[in-house]
This record gives sequence, C-alpha cells and structure tokens, in this order.
Amino acid sequence: MTRSTAMPDAASVTPRRRRRGLGVGILIGVLVVVVGGVVLADVAARAYATDQVERQLASRLPAGSGPVAVKIGGFSFLQQYLAGSFDTVELSAPSLAIGGVTGDAEITAHGVPTEMGGTVREASGSFTIGEDAVNALLVERGLTDQTQLVDGAVQYESSFEVFGMTVGFRVTLEPRIGGDVVTLSPTSIEGLGSAPVDISAFIDEAGLAIPICAAELLPAGVQVTGIAVTEGQLRLDVAASDLPLTAEALTTTGSCGG
Repeated sequence: MTRSTAMPDAASVTPRRRRRGLGVGILIGVLVVVVGGVVLADVAARAYATDQVERQLASRLPAGSGPVAVKIGGFSFLQQYLAGSFDTVELSAPSLAIGGVTGDAEITAHGVPTEMGGTVREASGSFTIGEDAVNALLVERGLTDQTQLVDGAVQYESSFEVFGMTVGFRVTLEPRIGGDVVTLSPTSIEGLGSAPVDISAFIDEAGLAIPICAAELLPAGVQVTGIAVTEGQLRLDVAASDLPLTAEALTTTGSCGG
C-alpha cells in the first residue's frame, strides 16, 4: 500500500517567505538609519570643532595676524576626540604676523591634542614672505638698498665712490642654512654701466654676507629645514616635534643664542 505525501501549497509558503524578507528589509533599514545618523553626527561634530579650533587659534596668535583656516582629518572625528588626539590637522594662515614679519603659513600637524595646552607630536610646513618683508628684515641688518627676489637668489644694486667716480654694481646672494641662521652669501658681484669696472679690488666679497636669525621669525622649537627663493617670495620650510599647544608657545619666538 503506497503512502502519499501531501505537498504544501504555494499559498502557505509565500507568506512565510514574505515575512522573512520583510524582517531582513526592516533590519537593513534600521542599520542604514543608525549608520547615517552616526555619520551625520560625526560631520556635525567635526564642523563644530573646526570652528572652535579656528576661534581659539585666532585669539592666541600674535596681534596683526589674519584669520586661520583649519581642516581636521582622519576617518572618525568622534573616535579621535574620545581618544584625546587628532591624527592630522591642517592649518592655513595667509596673514600670520610673527617676529615683526607677516607671511603666509601652511602647516600640517600630526598627533594634535583635542584641548589647548597639550603637545603636538610633530608638525611640518612652510612660512612664506614677500619682497617687502625681506627688505624690512635687511634694513634692520644695515642693508638700505632695495633687494629683489629672483629665481633662487636675492639681488640688489648699490654704488661707491672711487677717484671721483661713482661705480655701480650688482650683488647676487644665495640663501644657505646653518642651524637657526640663514645666511645670504654672495655668489657674484658685477659692475654696472657702459664700461664696467673691475670692482674686486674695492669690495670685500665675504663682508657682503648677511646672516639672518631665522629662529626669531618662528615659534621657539620650530626648526628651518629648507629655504627657497622664487620670483618675489622667500619660503622657509619648517618642522617641529613635541610642540606645546599654548598661547605662550605660539607667540614666543626663538633665538640664535650668543
């Protein structure tokens, strides 16, 4: 005698499959909402913190400085904040006044504490000044002739009297780094005029070198790592480690000792 097995009809199977599919859909929807909420909260918190950092830095920079733009990097702002340190912070200060000179500062810092008063693990960037600022620095060091910043060098023209004649000449100087001091060292001296005079016997080339204490232009603890002269601009590449994030540290410049 053959036993027959009853098969469930389609009407009894379809509702269970639909309920299972509906449950998965609801779960996915909830996850999307939760993740989306976390992302929105992270974005909002990052924007708020960026604004606060810009305000705090602006209030701690030397008088005469312009606004500062801040960008906080890293995947999760909230996670970084709870850990007490931001992975990467980029600072842009197009008008930073420091050491009596105003220039354009671009800094990327790593390991930045979430609260003022901590220590930045490391930072690097550049401080760029124009011809007017360079001339002001050189006037303080006794050079009253106007300089020009050309590709790779600093040039100026001057003159002296000899045997009742005025002899004009042009000096080309290239910047060289020696610790905290940047020295503008003469690389060529050429006479000017329709009949240039050999002026090597009248001018001490070594005496034309101009030392500049770069540390006096930067916060204490910031080192010069490179220098470049382009048309109309002089750029100092800088770096620092374990830099205190305090108002005093940001406004106190270094020195070149004795």
